[in-house]
Amino acid sequence: MRSVARIIVAVLVIVAAAGLIAHRYASKSLPVVNGTIDVAGITAPVEIIRDAGAIPHIFGATRRDTLFGLGYVHNQIMQRVGGVQHTVA
Repeated sequence: MRSVARIIVAVLVIVAAAGLIAHRYASKSLPVVNGTIDVAGITAPVEIIRDAGAIPHIFGATRRDTLFGLGYVHNQIMQRVGGVQHTVA
């Protein structure tokens, strides 16, 4: 009876450890949505604000800067849904 209890405890520990490792791995793959990021290719600051529904609102000084922000947000969305990861140069 004790050996069965030990096996059950060992399986639970292994499952918990695997879950923790999977959570940490998945958390690292999520895009950064808070804070400030410096990128090359824009002429003025671009502000990306997400509302309560996580809908991004993009504000920029020029159309080109705003479209750059749109591309950046699109890349973040693709990372979240498991699409191809791209880098912003």
